[in-house]
Order: sequence, then C-alpha cells, then structure tokens
Amino acid sequence: EITAPKGIYAPGQRIPVTLTFDELVKVADDTTITINGKDYTAEELGLNTAGNCLMLWYPVQAVDNTGLTAPMPV
Repeated sequence: EITAPKGIYAPGQRIPVTLTFDELVKVADDTTITINGKDYTAEELGLNTAGNCLMLWYPVQAVDNTGLTAPMPV
C-alpha cells in the first residue's frame, strides 16, 4: 500500500510517502523508484531501507499530476 497526505503543495516541498508491505523488505543499494515517470535513488528520497513500513520524501515538481504513481515490482 502507498499512502501520502492529501493537500495542496508547492514545487520544492517534500511530501512524506509511506510504503507498507505484508513482509519485511530490504532495499538494495542500486534500487531506483519511479514516481510520476521520474527515477529516484533511495538516497535522493531519504528512504529508509529496511522494514515492513518504508517512508520516503517525495519532492513536488513544478509540473506534477494530481496523483502519485509508483509502480511496484512484481
């Protein structure tokens, strides 16, 4: 499950996004996360790298859509 607080945000603000899993996960060093079509490293997002609830800080873009799309690998 992916959750983020609803609201109106300005470019440059960072939104806390929570990724919740049924099992413990560990993010590999070379992992990239695609959000709204742009790739980020775990470091760029300030993502914690282990647990069943991971949190990252998404940087709002100047032109962003109203939804948050982050495809999960199968």
